[in-house]
Amino acid sequence: MISGCSEDDVKERCNFTNPTYSFTKEQEEKSISYNYFEGQIIQYRNNNNEILNFEVTEVDNCARGYYPISGPGFFLSSGNNRKPQHTFDSQVIKMTLLEHDTNIHTYREQMHYYVNKSHSSFKQSLNFPLWNVSINGFGLSGSQNPANLFLRENEFTEVGMFQVNNMHFNKVVKFDSGSNQVRNSSSTTSNLLHNINVIYYDQNFGVIRFDEIDGTIWEVIYPE
Repeated sequence: MISGCSEDDVKERCNFTNPTYSFTKEQEEKSISYNYFEGQIIQYRNNNNEILNFEVTEVDNCARGYYPISGPGFFLSSGNNRKPQHTFDSQVIKMTLLEHDTNIHTYREQMHYYVNKSHSSFKQSLNFPLWNVSINGFGLSGSQNPANLFLRENEFTEVGMFQVNNMHFNKVVKFDSGSNQVRNSSSTTSNLLHNINVIYYDQNFGVIRFDEIDGTIWEVIYPE
């Protein structure tokens, strides 16, 4: 399924066939299976009955091109006529935190989910805007799409089945930053407070719960 691509982006992002590196069946099953759509609002409620709203801004399930993002080749390959070094299967889902108007702030302060297989290696990652540890990585090889949490060895804990608001999730992992420090935004235009140090992530859905340093718990209100 190919969705969420604007007309200007179709050639670069969503019009590749027979990618150089394709998901295996097992890897494809690790992609998010929940059917997000652009404009959808995903809500999280805390134990004080407060609500945070994330608006889905991009949903792409398609092969992408790998373009170097550093060195002289970046400048030489820029523009409409640039050609990728290779193509790869990917899934990208992006959301904006409406309470903080992150559309006008840095792209690192939006929530992103990534699953991709660039350079033959399979990678799952996400960018969570309220995470209290500063980690500046990339979710897609050959791009500047940010990620600060990675599903790789020793960086998460397997949970398995987990219940949130009477909804059972079966493929849950837990991230724990190991820090109780609150971090202010690195952007001079943003009012985000980075005070989340625990995240529960379901590989079929995405973030289902996140915990503040002070013990406040936010849980997803699963969309009907």
